[in-house]
Amino acid sequence: MVRTASELFQFTQCKAISCLAHSTAIVISVQYSLFLHTLPNNRKFTFNDIFRDLIRNPGQSDEDLSISQLMLCGTASGVFQQTVTFPLEFVRTRLSLQESSSKLRYYGVMDCIRKTVSDEGVLALYKGLGPTMVSGSVYVGLQMTFYTRWKDILSDYISDEHKTIRKLMAGSLAGVCSQTMTYPGDTVRRRMIANGTGGTKKLYKNSWDCLKTVIRKEGMQGLFKGATANYIRCIPGAAIQFYAYDFMCKMIGAYKIFSFLYKYRKKD
Repeated sequence: MVRTASELFQFTQCKAISCLAHSTAIVISVQYSLFLHTLPNNRKFTFNDIFRDLIRNPGQSDEDLSISQLMLCGTASGVFQQTVTFPLEFVRTRLSLQESSSKLRYYGVMDCIRKTVSDEGVLALYKGLGPTMVSGSVYVGLQMTFYTRWKDILSDYISDEHKTIRKLMAGSLAGVCSQTMTYPGDTVRRRMIANGTGGTKKLYKNSWDCLKTVIRKEGMQGLFKGATANYIRCIPGAAIQFYAYDFMCKMIGAYKIFSFLYKYRKKD
């Protein structure tokens, strides 16, 4: 109990420092989350473009690609994306799941990696890779396919004068459709990443055991816990993500044309 003015000042000072430290930790966590979430998405679009160029027939445009071609390219890009960036996704999930009252605290990306490897081994960085390959790769394939198809469908109802709205709607619908179909796999992935955190007792032996345990104890609805909040996040997120991608592709295309014309004129 605070009795004197000096004790009151010390108590207030300690509280202020504690609040500042907590706020700083939140900001750092958000910054790392933004970085670790953006990098995998960049790889998704990059790999998808590469595979489309490889599978495209001579003279075939993106609009002419069949559903099987779109799905194959998207799924293949998802496999490569998940393989390359999964440790970062693992760290992002661990950082977001940790509680302020937890005894085990991660103070950044490298600290999380160091403690995880020390307590659980190097292979722990790939916990949940199995269900991620099954659901995550298919998710990317579905997302890319749905976006292309929704753009074609909405073009019959929304004119080119409002193509920005059309692209945003196509991105949102692609995100909702793909999230709904693959969310159970994402639930298993997140639970496997949190399984045995900090050397604690593991609740699941493997991904299959995790799936069976969730259904047995919580029912099928347990596989969709948090889906509502995820929809609220993915609807604007997917819309902006795909629109920004299309916009940047056009900007890069315009820049290439401008550079070519400038060099051609300079030669003359």
